[in-house]
Amino acid sequence: MSRPLAYLRRCYLGALWLLLLAFGFGSAQATVSDERATVAVVGPVIGWGANTRGQLGTNPSARIARPMLVNELGGVIAVAAGADHSLALLRDGTVRAWGANDAGQLGDGTTLSRALPVIVEELSDVIAIAAGGRFSLALRRDGAVFAWGRNNVGQLGVATSDFCPIDSVLPCSSHPLPVAGLSAITAIAAGGAHSLGLRQDGVVLAWGDNQYGQIGRTAVDTCMLGGTLSACARAPIPIVGLDPAITIAAGSTHSVAITADRRVQAWGDNSTGQVGEAATDVCTTQRRSCAIAPVTVPGVADAIAIAAGGTHSLALLQDGRVQAFGYEPELGLGTANPRPHPSAVVVPGLRRIVAIAVGRAFSVVTDADGRVWAWGLDDVGQLGYGLEPNDPCLLPRCTLVPAPALTHDLVAIAAGQDFVLAIQRTTLPGLPNTGDGWSATRDQVRASEHPAPMLVGWQP
Repeated sequence: MSRPLAYLRRCYLGALWLLLLAFGFGSAQATVSDERATVAVVGPVIGWGANTRGQLGTNPSARIARPMLVNELGGVIAVAAGADHSLALLRDGTVRAWGANDAGQLGDGTTLSRALPVIVEELSDVIAIAAGGRFSLALRRDGAVFAWGRNNVGQLGVATSDFCPIDSVLPCSSHPLPVAGLSAITAIAAGGAHSLGLRQDGVVLAWGDNQYGQIGRTAVDTCMLGGTLSACARAPIPIVGLDPAITIAAGSTHSVAITADRRVQAWGDNSTGQVGEAATDVCTTQRRSCAIAPVTVPGVADAIAIAAGGTHSLALLQDGRVQAFGYEPELGLGTANPRPHPSAVVVPGLRRIVAIAVGRAFSVVTDADGRVWAWGLDDVGQLGYGLEPNDPCLLPRCTLVPAPALTHDLVAIAAGQDFVLAIQRTTLPGLPNTGDGWSATRDQVRASEHPAPMLVGWQP
């Protein structure tokens, strides 16, 4: 079945749709405006969506459609969501991980998947985290970067001697390794199988898979990918042609950056318009539209945050509006036109937005009043609307425009392949404040859920 037909049938006929991507997910980072989020806070970690590998902190299940307490960690100040694993940064500088671990992406020295958090080995003084397809990154306060997990196309940026039982036997590391050649790094991003690091001087370095140009035109290595040879970089290389950057994001097979003058530049796969209309290259792999060097996305100005997903990208503007470009049913426009839409458009009705995140084929944002809005694919509950498996899709455009999720007051969000992690500023109704973050039983969380009416076509 073709992807566009499946998308329409899901909404109009209630059918489920599953999009298969080579590395299958979007940017693992939540993106928050520095201007509007200057105070570090701790709160309960909540989540919703796919839970097939325990990435939502409970026994594996197909879907969790309503936001629930992920775990009882205290002092969490950041979260990151990958293909099917999760990371949390604690305010003491250590990292916890849970979910799938078949490539060692949890960093606990094993390849055993976990539904409960485990400590990532030998990491301290961490200030930022990112979760990729089946690998993870951490940034230490001194500017050093550490990586662990799958390494078949160099996404760890360092040679590994271990082999993990994922797909077959592939290179990996089940514990963090320092990425060589990096210093003064201020931000990190993890994509499907590539990594980005932003240096203090505005230079962006990249490593990993490059079959669609997602790490630029200077990749010099060749890696084995799916039985065929693919361009890659096994160590960090600078992105040539990119203006000095202040923010970065990595999607499944593309990359995005905000420049010092608040423009957006992008490079990599553009088969669904996720790099913008300025991309004119054709990549040899599958003859896809792509950009092998950074191009400026026309029509985007005064951007302060970005997010990159599987098939689309978002930009948060200084005035609180959100712009989108990529696959049209996922842009929040209320239309079901199944086509690439490389022109940046304003997502209707969203105002005073302060945080954005993008998954494989969905988006979630929060506004200044703490409300959460989501749109896109909702086959496993990733929008947080509370739709159960047997709920019919009653409204023709049930996922095509932003609508409120069943949660509120978030201070951080992260979108994985098909799930969302968030830190909530205040407790859910009925949950006690423990002082050091929030702690409660899952029974308390379920008892506190109050389904809200679904509003479609209206936003604040």
